[in-house]
Amino acid sequence: MLRDRIIEETTALFVHNGLKSTRMDDIASELGISKRTIYEQFNDRESLIEACARHFFETKDAHHQQRVSGAHDIIEAFILLLEDWDEMMKTDMNFMKDLARFYPAIHKKIQEENHLRGRERLKASLQQAVDEGIFKPGLNLDFTVVALMSSISTVFTTPSVYEEVKVSMLDAFKYITILFFRGISTEKGIQLIDETYGKYFSKELFSVGIAKPSEEKTIGI
Repeated sequence: MLRDRIIEETTALFVHNGLKSTRMDDIASELGISKRTIYEQFNDRESLIEACARHFFETKDAHHQQRVSGAHDIIEAFILLLEDWDEMMKTDMNFMKDLARFYPAIHKKIQEENHLRGRERLKASLQQAVDEGIFKPGLNLDFTVVALMSSISTVFTTPSVYEEVKVSMLDAFKYITILFFRGISTEKGIQLIDETYGKYFSKELFSVGIAKPSEEKTIGI
């Protein structure tokens, strides 16, 4: 459909060139259509941007779900997402910052939708981990979800928190997830975390000082 094509290709332009730098003339020229044709599908520039923002986040969400579909547990799922982190930080964050700066109402609306969906999904994953004996029984899952999401949000919203101690955004995410998951884990969960993080990130973790090897070969936090 023409509408879907406009959304998909315009989203790519916004991500690559920036929201403010991409004019309606640029979009029309790139797609080989007139601005009038675009406005027949969208009431104004803001409605196009909202559709593109929603497409952007839905596409990322679908990619993330596909990425973790083969994970054995919540620990491995988070690690698989980390492998895509660098690419997202380089390009996607610029789009999100542009959206928040120039179109805050749209950003807030989309973020609230994503936040609600993410909370429910994370709560289900935490419950599964509790059922599997990875995380401690009796957790207040609603609070745990809020606490974890708030901690992760700090990585994006207040970079000065970790930059002042010379930790990169990617490594800050590793710190947070390791510390948080170990704090709510059973003995079985701690062993799983150490083994899984060691499998994927042992050299990196040790080199940046997140962990130090011990005789037991566990992550020394």
